[in-house]
Parts: sequence; C-alpha cells; structure tokens
Amino acid sequence: MELLERDSPLTDLAGCLDDAVAGTGRIALIYGEAGIGKTALIEQFLAAHQARMRILIGHCDALFTPQPLSPLHDIALQTNGALLKLMRSPEGRLAIFGALLDELRSGKPTILVFEDVHWADAATLDLLKYLSRRIRSTPTLIVLSYRDDELDGRHALWSLLGNLPVELTRRVGLRPLTQAAVASLAGRAGRPAEGIHTQTGGNPFYVGELLASPPGSVPATVREATVARAMRLSPEARAMLDFCAVVPNRVERCLLEAATSSAAAILDECVGSGLMLHEDDVVMFRHELARQAIEGMLPQHRRRALHASVLSRLLERSVVPVASARLVHHAIEARDDAAVRRFAPQAARQASMLGAHREAAAHYLTALKHTADDDIEARAALLEGHAYECYLTDRMEDAIASFEAALALRRRQGNLLRAGDDLRWLSRIFWFHSGSAKARSFAMEAVAVLERLPPGENSVADSSSKCCPTPTGGELAMAYSSMAQLCMLSEDCREAVEWGERALKLAERSGLTEILVHALNNVGQAEFLMGKAEGTAKLERSLELALAHEMHDHVARAHTNLIYQALITRDYARAEARLATGLAYAKERDLDAGMIYQLAMRARAHLEQGRWKEAGDDASTVLQAGQMVSRAVASSVLGAVRLRQGDPGAEALLDEARELAQAVGDLMRIGPIVAARAEAAWLRDDMEGVRAEIEPIYELARQRPEPWRLGELGLWLWRAGALDQPLENVAPPYRLEISGDWQGAAAAWERLGCPYEQALALAHGDRPAQLKALDLLTQLGAGPAAALVRRKLRAESAQGIPRGPSAATKGNPLGLTGRQIEILKLLAEDLSNKAIAQRLKISPKTVDHHVVAVLTKLGVSTRKEAARHPAALALKT
Repeated sequence: MELLERDSPLTDLAGCLDDAVAGTGRIALIYGEAGIGKTALIEQFLAAHQARMRILIGHCDALFTPQPLSPLHDIALQTNGALLKLMRSPEGRLAIFGALLDELRSGKPTILVFEDVHWADAATLDLLKYLSRRIRSTPTLIVLSYRDDELDGRHALWSLLGNLPVELTRRVGLRPLTQAAVASLAGRAGRPAEGIHTQTGGNPFYVGELLASPPGSVPATVREATVARAMRLSPEARAMLDFCAVVPNRVERCLLEAATSSAAAILDECVGSGLMLHEDDVVMFRHELARQAIEGMLPQHRRRALHASVLSRLLERSVVPVASARLVHHAIEARDDAAVRRFAPQAARQASMLGAHREAAAHYLTALKHTADDDIEARAALLEGHAYECYLTDRMEDAIASFEAALALRRRQGNLLRAGDDLRWLSRIFWFHSGSAKARSFAMEAVAVLERLPPGENSVADSSSKCCPTPTGGELAMAYSSMAQLCMLSEDCREAVEWGERALKLAERSGLTEILVHALNNVGQAEFLMGKAEGTAKLERSLELALAHEMHDHVARAHTNLIYQALITRDYARAEARLATGLAYAKERDLDAGMIYQLAMRARAHLEQGRWKEAGDDASTVLQAGQMVSRAVASSVLGAVRLRQGDPGAEALLDEARELAQAVGDLMRIGPIVAARAEAAWLRDDMEGVRAEIEPIYELARQRPEPWRLGELGLWLWRAGALDQPLENVAPPYRLEISGDWQGAAAAWERLGCPYEQALALAHGDRPAQLKALDLLTQLGAGPAAALVRRKLRAESAQGIPRGPSAATKGNPLGLTGRQIEILKLLAEDLSNKAIAQRLKISPKTVDHHVVAVLTKLGVSTRKEAARHPAALALKT
C-alpha cells in the first residue's frame, strides 16, 4: 500500500538525520496505535537514505517474559564484530553497552532502529538510557517505534521516555488516514470507498487488509480479513503459517527447514500471500496483528502441539545458543512443566546478569508456579531469587512476601544458615519499606540465628546455587555489618562501631573483601559522626577497595557518605567536588538509585548556599523519580525553599516530609525536617510551636551528639526561649549565636557561604545589622523572614526601613502579578476573601493563597496594613 499523508513525519526524520550526520546525535520517537504504519514509515525513510548511511535494526519481541537485550542480538549479527563476540561471552552488560557505543562512534554515520520498544525488556530500556546520555557526540540517529495506545500509567517505557534529553529528541506521532486518503487507496484498488473509513478508523493496516481481500467480500474485522487470506493457502503453507504464528515476531528459517525438505517452496507461497516477509535467515508476519489473528484462530490443542514442536526444534539447534526466555515462553504454552522448571530459573539468572531485574522476577515467579509444593529446597531457592529481584526493582511488598515464605520453608528444613540470611535480607528490605524499628528486629534475629551455628557452619563454601547474591560465605559477618549499618543510619554510632568491628574481624580473617568494604563504610561513617578523624580514612579505604574490585553499588554508597560528610560540616567546596565525582560515576554506570540520592544531597547544598532555584529543581526531580529515603531528603529541601519564599503550600510539603522521615526513622533524615518545621513556626511567631517541634528530637540528638545537628536544633530552642543551659559540643556558628555573639556567628556563616543563616544571625544585632539582614533576605527572595525583620525594626521605631522592591519594578508594585494587583485593589476596598472570590469568579481558597502572597511581597502581616500600603494607595489614583 502506498504511503500517504506521511510527508511531515518524513521531513521531521530527515531534519534529525541532517543533525546526526553533522555530528550531533539525535533521537526520533515514532509512535501511534498498532497498525498505524510505523514500520512502513521507517522502511521508506531508510530506503531514501540507505546509500549514505549505515543502517542497524533491532526488534523487541512480544514474549510472555521478554528476552533481555533481544534487539541488541539482532544488531550484533549485523555488525559481526566485537559486539557480537561480547554478546556470546559472559561479559557484563556495561561492556556490551560500551561496545555498541564504540561501534556508533566509529565509521560511517548510522541510523540505529529499535522497533516495538513497548515490548522492550528492562535491560534494553537501560541500554537506551545509556545511549541517550551519550548519543550527542556520535553521528547517529536513534529511531524508536512504539505503540502509545498500549502504555498505561505503570508501563516501564515511561522510565525511558521521561528521561530522554529534550534538546536531542524529536517526537513523531502518526495519525490515522483521512477519509480522502482512504478513498484514494480504495479507488486505486478498484474498490468503492463507502464505509471503509468508518470500519477501519483510518488505520492503514486495517485499510490495507480490507482492500487486499477478495472484491465483494469485506470482512467485518481485521481478524476475519487475515484469516480469509490465509485460507487461500495450500495445506502445507497453512501449516507453516500456523507454526510461525505461535512464534512472536520472527522465526529462524532453519526451524522451518527442519520440518520438511520443501520448506523453500512453501515459504515462497506464504510470502506471496502478502501475510509474511522473508529477510535473510528469518521469516516474519508483515504485521504483528496478522500473526495474532492467525494464532487466535488455532484450537487450543493445536496451539499447544505447535508450541511443543517449536520448543523441540529450538532445543535441537546446536549452532546458535537459544535464549532461555524463548524456551520458557514455548514451554509454558506447551504445558511442559519440566521444561519450565528447567529453563525459567536459567532465564532469570541470565536476565539478572544483564540488569533486567523485572524480567528476572517474572521468570522466578513462573518457575514457582510450575514447582510442586513438596519440593521445599527448589521452592525456597526460587522464592529467594524472586524476592531479591523484587527488592532491586522497588517492589518491596512482593519482596517481603517472598522472603517470608522462603524463611518459613528454610525453618521447615532446619536450614538455619539460609534462614539467618533470609532474616538479614528482610531487615534490609523492611528498612526501605517500614523504617528502622522493624529492620532492627529482623537484623537482631538474623544475628541470633547465625550465632547458634557451630564455628565453620556460618558460612557457605559454594554459593553458586543461591539466587540472592551474598558474598561466598560470611553470612554471620554480613549480618554483623548490616547491624552496623542500621546503627550508623540511626546515628547510634558507638554501637555501629562495635558491630562493624566484629564484622571486620571475620572479614579480614576469611578474606571476604565485599564484607570488608561494607563494614569499613559503616564504621568509617559512624566514627566521623562521633568526631573522629580516622573515620574518613576508613571510608576512603572502603571506596578504594570498592573501586579496585568494580563493586559499583559499594562505590556509589561510599561516594554518598563522603558527600554527606562534606555537607554536614558545611564544607561546600569539598561537597561539590565529591558530588561531581559521585554523580559522574553513577551516571556512567547507570546507577540511577545512587544518582537520585546524590541529587537530593545536591539540592540540600544549593538550599544552604542560597541557590534556591537550583535546589528546587533538583528536589523536584528527586520527588518524581526517587525512593522513600531520597524523597524524604528532597521534600524537606523543597518544603524549606517554598517556606522561605512564602509559598502557601510549603507547610503541606513539610507535613509530607515529616511522614516520610518518621517512616524511615533515622535521626539524619528527621533532624533537617524538624528544623524546617520549627522555622515555619518561628516565622509565624509561634514559639510554642517551635518548642513542640524541637524538644522531642532534641533529647535524642543530645544522646547521640553530632555537633552540627545538635547546634542547629539547639539554636531553634534558643530562639524560642527554651534553651535552659549553654551548649558546649556544638559547631562554632551555633555556639556563637547561642552565647549572644551575633557578630561572630554572622561572620562564621558568611565564611561558610550560608547567606540565609548569616541574615538570621544579623537580625539579632543592632539596627545596622538588621538593615543588612533585611538586604540579604530581600536579595534571596526570603519574604517571610524579611517581613519579620521589618516588623522588628518598626517596633524599635527605626526610620527609613526598606520596604522591598520599588513599586515601579517591572511595571507593577513590588513585583506583584496581575492577579495579585487585582487582589490588592479589592483589599483596599475592605472586601472579604469570599467577596473577592465572587467578584473575580475564583475559589475562596485561591483568594486565600493570593492574599498570603500579597502580604508577603508587601512585607506586612495584616489585611489592613496591606490596604494602607503605599502600593495599594497608588492603585486608587
């Protein structure tokens, strides 16, 4: 069928290609409903440019559980070089990804096509994320096609689409054909156009199938049209068509030749029908919908026999290894339980190795469904594998359910070693899911179980059969180190060091490097929080070992803790250097979880240095993509930014932040949020509210003294008049201000680069200091704090108090928006919020928000003051 009404999409693609050829890589997204003509558009585009471009095409398959990196296998066969060798080797996916990138950076400009990415597995999506971050510097156009009508709100593809670089990406949506186009196609086919557009909705595939049907016989559905064409085939060709219909997307020609010596002639008949295509050594349906139509017409017993035949032929192949995911798919359809039990765990391990953890979890679940209840060892191992993959993919409730089921089976076996390790995993997962209290309970139980084992039995000589990756041996040592981690996160530092040293003794004695890295990280961070300089050295050693052994997660965690050290001491130069290194490492290896958490810490650094827009941008990114712990940090930062800018929604954000932090339960998350909420109460002149926020957490902070946090909390108590004794072991800026030396405190904050804290310290000084504070706060856009300082100056009868930006600024008073000017005019008329809402035809709640913003910008605290403000009076003239 001729390609109609596609000039604009082809022009868009050509523009992207020109940029790519010029050296700036681009990404084109081609999307639309099934049958809309995505493949036809791509084929015409490629045909027009194949002379000057290298073309690489990969397809995603509609398997029950996708084969990891399926399209990359296609591409590797086309390149026939280093990439193909890596795909057939045990190398990790980063090496494979890098090989593809090297292929794109060398040689001829390339069009790289990934078709049907709505079926892509997690590893393929990770590959595309990896390429999208690096494609700018390659002469490559990446073309991705997908069905947008199959993407629900939880579809994994959104994780890719929402993170593509906007400046490099072009979205090309395909619309149905118009009635005029359908009429034109019908006329060329010698068919009447009446009813075709209504029947097909303008879908090119439906139209083409209908027009290819015998004249005078218009099928009611595409399924009927497809089957009608198939019925014209010989019995042998129809048998081949049925065989191909149970294989998603592509069938290797050798599978067809294994059945009959006349496969070539039969295949020619299938291709001649227009239903199938033959390219090189693979056969495929022209449209996936046609394959589904044929498959759907097969009787159940026939479909089952065909899947068994495909499975048998795949297993007989010896030249090219067959992906386990394909074997599982056909074994399920053939109801071959033994084959499912054999291949599903194997497919899970292959998927996990490639980072396709969702697919790995699905394979473990499939294996469980086909494993007998009385096979306790097999079910326990599969449950552990499923739980681990769910943990990695942030499906914590599923992970908990599977680990608890595995634990029950291990206890039935009397296998205390595996039971103890399952308890340790439950501790880790419950920290993410429910916070510290339950995590601590499981960790303690894990230690108790593993310590009951005789010496030498608390480790495993061979862990190759285990689904959950733990170090070879050392379950008890890892349990000790996990206890150290929990204590460190709660800033129970002395206990963290005790547990960590027990882990280190076992690790060093047994040569368990990963546990050594893990424990050094925990002990080093705990000692730092206790004020011991050697803590940082231990953390640096943990990082060095992790880098040397390519332990990516541990490297990211060490970077994170070193960033935290710099942040908590307000050493922003060191924090920025650490952030640059840590983010680059995480980004290069697609360690998204580590990268998101470090973005949350960068948001905190921006907040404290007065870069509030940057802080808000980073925090918003984290809130969209981060897990609970990262979101707890980000929501406190964004809440503080909005609070200081006078946004009416700030306190709701801080309420959410408090809930998140309390769920995590660690002092290092709770402390900053409590301080922000105390600040909110202070800005409202609610000293009782300040005390109510600080006092419960302050006693805990005194028991686990970290000088900067204790100082921050103590300062808020002092400002509320509730600090009954001086503080000694606190950071200098806080100690100076609490002792009454506002000048010294302000100078200390200035040296550190914290303008907001500097201004608040100056606000406690004399009139020149207060005026300087007002100037700093105005520059920052800190309306509520600036209003507080103005009120204080007025109370002391100061003259010449700045009121903020000039009334003429940008053509409106004090930078008010047009709506806020309307509100101010009506306030000057002494109208109530309800009356203003009726006058402007907006909701009273919206008026409330605008009134708060107007009062903040005017630097006044009441409606009457706003009505008497010079800006309001000027609006009356």
